[in-house]
Amino acid sequence: MADRFDLRRYIEFNTRVKEAVFDSKANTWTITTDKGDAATARFCIMAMGNLSTPRTPSFLGLESFKGEWYHTGLWPHEGVDFTGL
Repeated sequence: MADRFDLRRYIEFNTRVKEAVFDSKANTWTITTDKGDAATARFCIMAMGNLSTPRTPSFLGLESFKGEWYHTGLWPHEGVDFTGL
């Protein structure tokens, strides 16, 4: 997704959000990082907790399934070859 929609230029690695303040008059968020950078945005998606922790659904028979299966939140770093599948 990051490559498809050219999002990598907006990603800041090794950075933590220090503060997120909503301005109800301007209807915007101001987000400040631990590096002292600040950004203003109309939307702020706080992907914490269940949104950032992979959770495998309880599909009946998953524990006895003999094939390979993949979870988007636990995708293998080496990638997956779907050739012929």
